[in-house]
Amino acid sequence: MLFVNNFEYDGINSAKYGLFFGHVDTERLKQICGNLEYNQVFYPSLNRQEIHGVNKDEFPLSFDLEIISAEPISHWSAKEIKKWLFNSSTYKKLYASRIKDKTIEKINGEEKRRYVECVFTNPEAMFYADGLHGWKCTCTLSSGWAFQDEIEITYTDFTNDIVVPVDSDNGDYIYPTFTVSADLTTNPISPVIVNTSDDNRAMEIKDIPAQTEVYVDSAVGTITDNTGTSLYPNLVDQKFLRLVNGDNVLQISGISELTIRYQNVRYIL
Repeated sequence: MLFVNNFEYDGINSAKYGLFFGHVDTERLKQICGNLEYNQVFYPSLNRQEIHGVNKDEFPLSFDLEIISAEPISHWSAKEIKKWLFNSSTYKKLYASRIKDKTIEKINGEEKRRYVECVFTNPEAMFYADGLHGWKCTCTLSSGWAFQDEIEITYTDFTNDIVVPVDSDNGDYIYPTFTVSADLTTNPISPVIVNTSDDNRAMEIKDIPAQTEVYVDSAVGTITDNTGTSLYPNLVDQKFLRLVNGDNVLQISGISELTIRYQNVRYIL
C-alpha cells in the first residue's frame, strides 16, 4: 500500500518534516484502482453474455486524504511544505518510504520500486490547540494503476532471438522506448524488429544511414536520429514495437545494439 505512513514525493522524504499520511479515503481509492467497465452483449442462442470491448475511466482519479505531523509545524516549515507538496503544475512521483516499502523487487540485480503519479490540491489546514498539525487535501492520480521503476536492458548479440520479459498486473500492451544502433556498414540499412510473441508484428525502418543511432518512443509514436531529425517517414506501415505480458521473443536484423526501456504496471492496493 502506497498511502501508509511516511512517503517520498518529488524526490523528498516526508520524514524530513515529520509528516505521514493520516486518514485516506480508501473506499474511493478501491473504487478507482484499475477500474474497468465492460461492454456486454447477451446472445439468446448461447444463453450467456459476451464481452465486446472494455472502457477505462479517462477522468481524473481523485480522493481525499490527510497529511499530518505528530508535532506542531512551524510557520517556516509550513511555507516549505506547501511549496513542495501542493498545487504542482505537473504530476510527481509518489513512493512509499523505502524503509516501509514492501513492494521492492529485484530485476536484473537492480531494485525496482512501485510508485504513482499524482498531485495534491485543495489544502485545508488542520489546527489543534498547540498549532498547525497538517492538511486535508485532494490527491489526483494520473492513472488508476501504479508503475514500477523503469527497466533498461541492452542487447548486442542477435545470433539468436532475444527475450524481453514483461510482468505487468494488467493485460495491456506495453509501449517501450528504445535506442537502436545501425549495423556498421557503408550502405543504408533497414532495421527490423519482429515480435514473434505478438503475432509476428514487425517494426521496420527503411533506408537508415549506416552507423546511425535511432531513438524510438512507441507510446507517443516518434522516431528520431541523433541529430533530432524525424525518421517517421521511414517507418513501414506505421507499426511500432509493442510488448505483451510475459516473454517477448524478438527477431532482430540490421542492428548492432538495442537498448530497450519499459515499465511494468502494478495495482495500487
